[in-house]
Amino acid sequence: MSQQEEPLYDFPEPIQPSQRKLLCQRGRGSLRSISVLDRLLLTVPVWLQLSINPATALHILQREPPGTFLVRKSRTSKRNVLCVRLADDSVPSFVQQFGIREEQSSKNS
Repeated sequence: MSQQEEPLYDFPEPIQPSQRKLLCQRGRGSLRSISVLDRLLLTVPVWLQLSINPATALHILQREPPGTFLVRKSRTSKRNVLCVRLADDSVPSFVQQFGIREEQSSKNS
């Protein structure tokens, strides 16, 4: 039997002052006016956790509020998996997982 390893967590780098200034300028002085796409792009290091396994994803998400999500890589299918924290934690599956199908985008000239 192999010894079970402690899960490793990736923590996001803090936002640099120059990025904060850019955010405020783009958001007309308020971080609330940042678009959803910009928020996702700025928080990629938080939710994109390709190296974690399903058990670690459950461990992380069980302590988070409903709607919290992360993306991990499936070791068996090699596809990315979206893991979302559900509202009802009284059932064993308080996290729903969805396989992500990636498609090649074609650029129209």
